[in-house]
Amino acid sequence: MKNVNSIYLSLGNNLPPRKTTIKKCLDGIRQVFPKQFVTSSVYLTAPYLGTHQPFYYNCCVGFVSEIQPHDLLQFCASLEKDLGRVRNGAKWQSRTIDIDILLMGNQCLSSPDLTIPHYDLQARDFVLIPLLELDQNLRNPLSGSSLCDSLKNIPGKNRTYPLRLYQP
Repeated sequence: MKNVNSIYLSLGNNLPPRKTTIKKCLDGIRQVFPKQFVTSSVYLTAPYLGTHQPFYYNCCVGFVSEIQPHDLLQFCASLEKDLGRVRNGAKWQSRTIDIDILLMGNQCLSSPDLTIPHYDLQARDFVLIPLLELDQNLRNPLSGSSLCDSLKNIPGKNRTYPLRLYQP
């Protein structure tokens, strides 16, 4: 019998049409993973680490599934491609959509192509704010630390100060 996990993903984009692409992405995920599907509000966020590019739309989704980590990674990459994502190897580039796997229950995984929990989860307010909107009791399975505490500990210079836009 497979393990059922509470799974959390982060979505972000900064190329038009931002709102339409976020909606299509949410619909695509919900269609495949409808069980206990929840969505945070969508936030307008300054680019991470002050890169010079348009502001982002960010949100998080949660659902329950038995999917295995690498199968979920493959699903996310396929959905990104379907929504126009082009990967050219450059880091921190503008994008039509970015889907990151944040948490899969209490699973911890480190491989060349996937790290769970997300390797930089505790340092990104634009991820933590919508994620904690879904569940304020979430903890990092590696450290056991509260993600609420992680949010409080992000230094001001690394904050992006997300602004809530709308609830999809």
